[in-house]
Amino acid sequence: MEKRKQYYIGFYRDYSSKRKPMPLVCQVTDNLDSLSCELLGGQFPLIELFSTPNERNIFSIAVAKQNNATHIEIGNYPRKKMNY
Repeated sequence: MEKRKQYYIGFYRDYSSKRKPMPLVCQVTDNLDSLSCELLGGQFPLIELFSTPNERNIFSIAVAKQNNATHIEIGNYPRKKMNY
């Protein structure tokens, strides 16, 4: 049986940014305490189980696109701009 790891997916606005409109960031982490404190409501944070980092990345990018995120943060990696 494959070992699966739990991840949390949430969204927040980067109020420190000088860009207008403020970036909407999709944040993916394996630690609930690491999620940004100003999560936007709705059905978030999502709790998902993934077998591989690639599976996590593909799903996370799809969720970010579906919710019109401008950036994505996965784990401890730097924020990346979404390319539509």
